Amino acid sequence: MDKYYFQPGSGWRLFYVYLQRMDKAIWKLIALLILLSMPVHRVVADGIPYARHTVTVPLFIEDIVTSVLLANPVDGAEYYAVTDITTHGSVYVVSVAAIKGCDPQNWNLDCAIKLFTIATDGTFSGLEGSPEYASLTSAFMNDYEQYKPGTLNDGTVGGDDGDYSNSTLPVLPFKPGTKVVIGSRGIHDAGFSLTGWKAIDLVSGTDIGSGAAPNEVYASADSEITYVCRDDHSVAVRAGNFLYAHLQDNANLTVGYNLSRGVKFASMVVGSFTDTCGWANQQPNHYHLHFGVPGVTSVQFAGWTLRPFEGGFVNGNTWVRAGDYLYNPGLTGGDNSAGDPAEQIKQGNSFWDGIVSAMINVIRDGILERFPERSETNYQDVYINASSVVLRVFFIMLSTSFDLSFFAFFMIAMFILEPARVIYKLYMSIKKAIPFV
Repeated sequence: MDKYYFQPGSGWRLFYVYLQRMDKAIWKLIALLILLSMPVHRVVADGIPYARHTVTVPLFIEDIVTSVLLANPVDGAEYYAVTDITTHGSVYVVSVAAIKGCDPQNWNLDCAIKLFTIATDGTFSGLEGSPEYASLTSAFMNDYEQYKPGTLNDGTVGGDDGDYSNSTLPVLPFKPGTKVVIGSRGIHDAGFSLTGWKAIDLVSGTDIGSGAAPNEVYASADSEITYVCRDDHSVAVRAGNFLYAHLQDNANLTVGYNLSRGVKFASMVVGSFTDTCGWANQQPNHYHLHFGVPGVTSVQFAGWTLRPFEGGFVNGNTWVRAGDYLYNPGLTGGDNSAGDPAEQIKQGNSFWDGIVSAMINVIRDGILERFPERSETNYQDVYINASSVVLRVFFIMLSTSFDLSFFAFFMIAMFILEPARVIYKLYMSIKKAIPFV
């Protein structure tokens, strides 16, 4: 038996309960008409449990999705949710997330165990990868080479022909000739049900220095959007070997849309937000791209090689990791250095840059490696990444005309007073425990 609930949430039900207590029957009638006019979807349909969809889903589409899922259930899935519906003529392409371990009314893509699409023309339907799906989508979807789990686990994505201007290498997904900051999480799991994939946050904003990347997202490779998650705050898309998340909605972000390497196709959400298709905790004037890649040994881009299991991008002997600035040389080569903002300010490396980098490397590679790994989350990496950001910000400010004398005085005072306070508390504890002291 099908069970229903009303959208958008419990607020309407509470509103109806409140009106029920009113004496005037006309208000009850109005409330009933409002509720009956609202879109509904089923909590359970023919045995398929549904979570809260991120978009409004007509019941006939949900019936079709239900029939396909009954024939092709996802192992381990507790709920399913529709995250987007794209229309191409008479064909509907429905993006679906299989969910596990989340409240069905308050879930996000980190709880998804599989992302997939279903195509239908109302008469025939097919699951992504099936002959029926290929037949239904052949008129508007190309046969781009897609990443298939298990096929590239020990290999590379891309290849270097040594000539960026004529290269088929993927490009970095932000404007050529500009810089972004690698987010403090460094390289981390991509989430979004992409098992084995890794992600890196490419952060920019109006206050991160000269040459900061504008709020523009560029396609890393010729590819096609094959999955979409769309909610009230952001959009996430999977296209070829890459995932692009935290995008502002636009008409191009649909299944079947072709992306061209090095061409802008979206912008990012500015400031903090939380919703089903993604979340960000950032400054009001900052924006960042959650950029996902297959969990392979290396991913080669024009100018840089991303090594997911070594923590950063590398070009020659230059490594860029959490808290560092990453420069995009584009398709024509150019300056492939780390693009530290101090170089933009002083037109040269600072003496302090080497000291700060050496300190970070000694702590990360020399000291922390000798500690046992406490958990899969590896908290010490979080601490050192945060520390490296703080040190680099201090260095950048030191390289400018900022007057840091008061800040330096305050830090020195804290370094002196805090140990003194601890020693005094220790002395008082001993004195209290041993009265004759």
